[in-house]
Amino acid sequence: NGVSKTINLPHEATVEAMNSGPMGEARAYGSFFARGALVRERSQKLGFLSGTASIDRQGRIVAPGDAKGQLRCMLANAAGVLAQAGLGLADAASVTAYLKQARLLPEFRRAAQAAGLPASIPTAILVADICRPEWLCEIELVAGSPIAPAHSRR
Repeated sequence: NGVSKTINLPHEATVEAMNSGPMGEARAYGSFFARGALVRERSQKLGFLSGTASIDRQGRIVAPGDAKGQLRCMLANAAGVLAQAGLGLADAASVTAYLKQARLLPEFRRAAQAAGLPASIPTAILVADICRPEWLCEIELVAGSPIAPAHSRR
């Protein structure tokens, strides 16, 4: 609705766009959204990853028709964006996964485990259409980690 909201935090915080990692910038292929946002506060950082799918640097779908291939690429893309912010899939706090078909759930679980996404992370699995008909899966997540005090960093 165009209205911004100010949130008062107890400490100074910064918000920055997360680098696109292995996918390339969305604007390079005609889309205009951020891959994610990184919030840094004195003692922690939180990464909010936007919808991430099986896509290459030019915006092309990777592994069309191949659920295993798309799941692997999707998770690698998510890990790549998080890595740019010093986070990983193991730092996930919550996950939302979109699957085109319910039958893909066991394959998602295997791929997520292989990629290092802990099974204990709260995960919402939704069976839904995804913005491109060829995509079989998409993921959003929040990840975070503490920031070491400046005097202990070397």
